[in-house]
Amino acid sequence: MLIRPRLLSLLFTTLALSAQGAVADTRLRLALDPGAFAADQQPPANNLLSSGVDLHVHNPLLNMEVDYDLEVAVADDFTARETDTAQRLGASARSAAIDEAFGVRTRMRADSVFRHASDTYDHSFRPGLSRKLSDLASLDMGYNLLLRKPGPDAAELLQQGYSIGLRGALPAFRLNWQTAFATTDIYRSDPSDDFRLIENRETLRMLTRYRILPEVQLQMSGAVTQSTLAARATDNRRWLTDLRTALSWRPSPRYLLDLSLQHTGVSTADRGTLLRRGSFSWFVRDALTLSVNYGDQLLEGGPALLLNTQLQLDALAGF
Repeated sequence: MLIRPRLLSLLFTTLALSAQGAVADTRLRLALDPGAFAADQQPPANNLLSSGVDLHVHNPLLNMEVDYDLEVAVADDFTARETDTAQRLGASARSAAIDEAFGVRTRMRADSVFRHASDTYDHSFRPGLSRKLSDLASLDMGYNLLLRKPGPDAAELLQQGYSIGLRGALPAFRLNWQTAFATTDIYRSDPSDDFRLIENRETLRMLTRYRILPEVQLQMSGAVTQSTLAARATDNRRWLTDLRTALSWRPSPRYLLDLSLQHTGVSTADRGTLLRRGSFSWFVRDALTLSVNYGDQLLEGGPALLLNTQLQLDALAGF
């Protein structure tokens, strides 16, 4: 059943009301830099001023955290308009009492971003739970609801879907694995303020990590996505594949070699794309790292070989 986007405005209210009761611990943090408004103050990095309020509520029934941030884009002379602001609101909650009663680990997250300059927004709501099936495997289940307006004149997009997956480990074989299936329906609003289905996506993902030797790890992953366009009666399906293999070798704490291959393909294309990447890092000392990187699309979409030096001044003595 499709959830109306107007209900999204009630999500944060629901989280806040459910936290009322016998509060065992409440913390409030106000993050504001008054020095940023001094007359001789220079504009901050990226010309963004940010302030926020965090509220943490903990009691035996519910743990909840709410974060609010206000970002203001300022000009070089420190002037700003109301349309140059963005607001971010996030909330997360979990109940230790419910987790203990049902033997699961629940999670719930809601986020909203309002960008006044472009008249765009993103709202999301993501509840889920995990349950340990045995010493070797655990079950993960989740739901995702997203309402977004990508542009000032663009139609609203609504996405909703669920995911289910298994993950586990085989310590005797030095193997970790996980697999997941997810399905998502995408709707677009029309002039009558109704949402119509435009696409369905189903994705199967698998990931395996195998430690061949204490200093060598092999990782293999794959994802297959089937996309179905609702507006087409024929030729409305396509498949996307993403296969990756990575090998990591660290013969000593001072050296690290990473090699990877990635193959992507689309059923509507005649052939796929193979990308090769590699890097060798030398940790000269705690504050200095030298590395050589290669990639088929490393520089402006083409192959390149880059030498990189990283120096951490705060890790040097005297800083």
